[in-house]
Amino acid sequence: MNIQSIITTNAMACVILTILFISSHVARQRRSLTDRLFTLAMILNAMACIIETVSFIIDGKTFLGARPLAFALDSVLYADNILLSFTWCLYVDYRLYGDIKRIRKNYRVLGIVIFLTVLSLIPNIKYQFYFSIGANNVYHRTMLSYLFYLITLVNFGISVVVRYGHKKKFGNTGFFPIWMFLAPMLAGTLLQVFIYGISTAWCSVSIGLVGMHLCLQNELSYIDPLTKVYNRNYLNQIMDSLERKGTDMGGIMIDLVDAARVMRLALPDTAMLMRFAGDEFIILIKTGDSEEIEDCVRNIRSSLREFNETSGRKYKLSFSIGTSIFRSGMTSDSFLKEMDSNMYIEKNQKHYERHPSVRTVNG
Repeated sequence: MNIQSIITTNAMACVILTILFISSHVARQRRSLTDRLFTLAMILNAMACIIETVSFIIDGKTFLGARPLAFALDSVLYADNILLSFTWCLYVDYRLYGDIKRIRKNYRVLGIVIFLTVLSLIPNIKYQFYFSIGANNVYHRTMLSYLFYLITLVNFGISVVVRYGHKKKFGNTGFFPIWMFLAPMLAGTLLQVFIYGISTAWCSVSIGLVGMHLCLQNELSYIDPLTKVYNRNYLNQIMDSLERKGTDMGGIMIDLVDAARVMRLALPDTAMLMRFAGDEFIILIKTGDSEEIEDCVRNIRSSLREFNETSGRKYKLSFSIGTSIFRSGMTSDSFLKEMDSNMYIEKNQKHYERHPSVRTVNG
């Protein structure tokens, strides 16, 4: 066991978490449940780094109160493992669905299991079925200790299922790649599980939290806060990339009243919905096939009809849609103008159908 290495690794993790805590100050001021859960995850991570370091330092040391202190520290560390993973699980679900009722319904049983497991650490002090502290104050884990690792993996597994269930239902959420957190965390944890005496788990968790924070900062820059779709900044970035690479891309411009959610439900995974300006939205589809673009338009119109027929709202949504295809050598300006022109052709046609006595000119 290399004490210097453990102290250095966990100290680095604490530095990373301190920087993250300071940089996420503005987000925490919003005091949404997702912000509070993310802050809780940071606190639990920092606690674990400190407790684990002290636990390793006193391991094998005999002084007055050493053994009770070792039991207390290791018990808190075991609890921290599953509490952090459960916090992450709740964070992912609420971050995606934003439904507190769903949280209470779906995680009640799991919460009870975790509560009882943490509670069982109290009799472990006497019976030592998870871990033992010998007379010489040396820590030893038992096979039953892997229950905590199992629960931790179950929590992380649930977060993956929730993420991909949401993706299947609502499409891709580009700025919430949970593997930015899970990949380093799992690598560090598994390494520590199978190689006793090293400390990589908690530092890898702090790295994962930083990765998620950076992704969420990108979201603040590129997601419209009102409608939760991509904004003009992200559109400009995509168009710059298209002009450089010359990649085919289909475009649909929509002038709408109140329908971002209706469109998101109708789009394939290959499409990105962005707010363009005012009440206009643009959908970019990774294809140069006009038939695929028309299929998407048909899906949107079908979703619109379903909403108007079943929502029970006192108003009806209406879209005007224009399409275009970006080809190599085309400029982003001509691509957007072609969509805009086609959209206004449809808008003027609708206006003429409603008011046939009035001639509408597309200017």
